[in-house]
Amino acid sequence: MLALNIIFSVYGILLVFGGYMGFKKAGSKVSLIMGILSGGFIFTGIFLARESLNCGLTIIAATSGILLIVFLKRLIKTKKVMPAGMLLLITVLMLILSLIQLIKI
Repeated sequence: MLALNIIFSVYGILLVFGGYMGFKKAGSKVSLIMGILSGGFIFTGIFLARESLNCGLTIIAATSGILLIVFLKRLIKTKKVMPAGMLLLITVLMLILSLIQLIKI
């Protein structure tokens, strides 16, 4: 589980950092708020997984699923691989990883 915590933590940090970068480069307060919220949900899932693996992974999977839709819409709209395409790919991988772990429970 330690490896999963590290992987999901890096994902959470990436989401928060991405929100900050959206704010820094484009002045988007929405990016900053959503980056902090989505990263917060990932970290909440990691924390809750200590007590209930099922609960924590469900929060991570749900957050990743919602972000998949957001990043897919953004990629279609902007047609730019960076950052939407990269975040979409990483989010798909995190969703798959969390769902595989949920199936194993």
